[in-house]
Amino acid sequence: MPWPTIFANLAAGNQPLALFDAMFTQVAQMVAVPCTVAGVNALTLTPIGSAPTFTSYQNFTAARFIAGATTTGTVTAQFGALAALPVYLSDGVTQASTGNILVGGEYILVFAQSLNSGAGGFFVETAVVPAGAGFIVPVPNTFLSGSSATYTTPTSGGRLPLYIRVRMCGGGGGGAATSTNAGAVGTDTSFAGWTAIHGNGGVVVGSGGAGGTGGVNGGTGTQLTRLNGGAGTAGNAAGGGDPGGGNGGSTVFGGAGAGTINGAGTAAASNSGAGGGGGSSASGNSSGGGGAGEYVEFIIAAPVASYTYTVGTGGNGGAAGGAAGGNGGAGRIDVAAYWQ
Repeated sequence: MPWPTIFANLAAGNQPLALFDAMFTQVAQMVAVPCTVAGVNALTLTPIGSAPTFTSYQNFTAARFIAGATTTGTVTAQFGALAALPVYLSDGVTQASTGNILVGGEYILVFAQSLNSGAGGFFVETAVVPAGAGFIVPVPNTFLSGSSATYTTPTSGGRLPLYIRVRMCGGGGGGAATSTNAGAVGTDTSFAGWTAIHGNGGVVVGSGGAGGTGGVNGGTGTQLTRLNGGAGTAGNAAGGGDPGGGNGGSTVFGGAGAGTINGAGTAAASNSGAGGGGGSSASGNSSGGGGAGEYVEFIIAAPVASYTYTVGTGGNGGAAGGAAGGNGGAGRIDVAAYWQ
């Protein structure tokens, strides 16, 4: 826009000071006015001290501020008593939301009439520069065990991670006893709507339990890999050499329970999601090992503050009526957070 006054072109003599006021008002529309800010998601900007005040929004009208809080939802902003308008990321389509404005960071809001379907809005620009190149993991993997609970996403300098990576498996099935009882199934593991299916119990004088399969992907995140749980092996038949119980199936975390010769099957390792070993007896056929839980690995970009989860339990081994089966291992969840 042109300058309202070219002072060199004015006639000699006194001129009204209103010409200076008009010039300074236009200059104010062309700089990022320093402001204080109030609010978390609905931001109100107020000029600091004697900084100029906007009388209307015009293209490239800009305000600069230091965030007093990290946003927790969709963001709007207003300058003084002017209208509150949506704030957009650089694509001009995505409205700024949770974690896009971080406490203590310096930001500039720039008005553009074309945003918000022509009704006007702000682009958000940031002067925050990463402390170092590449990705950093300032906290170790978080290992989740137990039952149902809430995972609290860690922060670094008040910032949520760029993404989290989740690795998890369902609970393993128990190995079967030699004469009476099959191994019990494990239970499923879940995180943020993603599931990893449990392994199945071994069969008495028969096959090993099937590994977990068929889990669902959650509504947010990107799958990296999904693997069926390993099946337990069948027990060896009596009369065909020393009978031995079947081994439990394994996950990527290892830990399968072994089927022993003429004895109780061994339990799978804790929080491995592996199957327990089957029992065996010199006087009868031997039983199958338990199947392992399914494994899935995925990432969630721009994570929120918390997620619910459940770690699957391992199935019990078949109770002794001969030699007992080994217990399946409980599932596990590992979460790593990454910042840029």
